[in-house]
Amino acid sequence: MRRLCFALGLAMLLVPGLAFAQSEGAVVDRGLADWDIAWVEWDGQTLFVFSTYPDFYCDGAESVPDRWQVVTTPTGAQHYLEHGRLFARLYAYSGTWADFTADPFAIICGELPWAEGVLSAIWYDNDQLAVAPGANVWGHVLNGNLRDLSGTCSGGTVKVDIIHLWKIPPRADFPACLPGCQRPRVFKGPTATCVRWRT
Repeated sequence: MRRLCFALGLAMLLVPGLAFAQSEGAVVDRGLADWDIAWVEWDGQTLFVFSTYPDFYCDGAESVPDRWQVVTTPTGAQHYLEHGRLFARLYAYSGTWADFTADPFAIICGELPWAEGVLSAIWYDNDQLAVAPGANVWGHVLNGNLRDLSGTCSGGTVKVDIIHLWKIPPRADFPACLPGCQRPRVFKGPTATCVRWRT
């Protein structure tokens, strides 16, 4: 089950020159991906927005693509991995989710974030199609430190942590079992906490 990206027609562009390989019955497919909005999290107060574009596709900057890989095994499982560094911004947001999704770039390109920087990001899925035997586990991990632009943190640094992993148990009647068979495996964040440096 591939990650469900923010559903706005977000322009994922696979960069030409994909690499294919075959090893011991497995087929490996690799490439690069550009995301104007790679992911959005909201805790009810803060929007966490991530992109491969340093300017979030607002002013014509070049993307710094992340890397993805799909390994198709002889059992039919498609192991998906995407990783890289994503540009991140945090916005204080008191509107509704519907308001944001109606025009996300009004906020992303029109309002000043209270923190920004670069985070490490990994998306993983051990069976994109959920057809192979065994449990299906998928999710994402984003973490790192951002620069506080608002003066909220005395140390000037904001630590961000997001770990969301889901699971469908073995022998589940997928997709008929949804949504009841889809369960959180690990669900932490999003959190943004001030870092206090010791001197």
